Amino acid sequence: MKTLHFFLLTLCIFCISCRNDDGPVIYLDNTVPPRFLTPEVDSVVLKEEMADMLFPEFSWTATRYDFEYGLANITYSLQMDIEDGCFYRYTTLTNTDTTVYSLTQAAMNTRLLMSDVPYGQPADVYFRIASYIVSLGSRETCMSEVFKMSITPYQTDITYPPIYLLGDATVAGWDNTKAVEVPHHSGSTFSVIQPLSSSGSLKFIADIGSWVPQWGTNANGTWENGSLVYRAVESDPDPSAIPAPPQDGIYQITVDTLNMFYNISFME
Repeated sequence: MKTLHFFLLTLCIFCISCRNDDGPVIYLDNTVPPRFLTPEVDSVVLKEEMADMLFPEFSWTATRYDFEYGLANITYSLQMDIEDGCFYRYTTLTNTDTTVYSLTQAAMNTRLLMSDVPYGQPADVYFRIASYIVSLGSRETCMSEVFKMSITPYQTDITYPPIYLLGDATVAGWDNTKAVEVPHHSGSTFSVIQPLSSSGSLKFIADIGSWVPQWGTNANGTWENGSLVYRAVESDPDPSAIPAPPQDGIYQITVDTLNMFYNISFME
């Protein structure tokens, strides 16, 4: 009998040990996906004289995962589709660890015009929330229901002012008055070749001397690539900084502010 008790105790310890090594066990069948709380309007007419005012805020419920223990941060991706709501080709408005996102009317207007939405007439625009975590080496994703809104953009010239690079992995340090210019490259991408150090981190800002708007990343971002996380206004949470590369050197740094991703590659 003592031998049996010892065997069962050993088996329990082994099972617990194995489960901890594998990470959290998630039952996706029981997952409750995110649900839009706002906007509470389904029609918006954008106006140039209101360009600096906020577009109706997006907010949603947190995803509820049914899991045994321990859960990594959940990342939410707010996606926009202007074709048919099937999201075969979509634009990412933001990647965030929070459940709220805001942008100005001018920013929404630019994104619509860049997606070839004609100005001066209402267009059906579709939104959804993709929620994901990384578990057991795979990315587990669930989607909200699609929210449709009629949006009328206004006519304006699309300009591409530069964005700026800073951080203690850059020559600028964290002085936002000395941030390095990253010029427009093509489409919605900006690119620059710059020295980076192997310690510290980096971010991007829209205006010299100001911390908003700014772009960082989330918990899944690496030094090579990852999702951009946008901070539009001071009340938004500060995104994580992008990690420094593993060695000092010259790097090509490319940022896509429409599709919300970055890429950094070592220059031989």
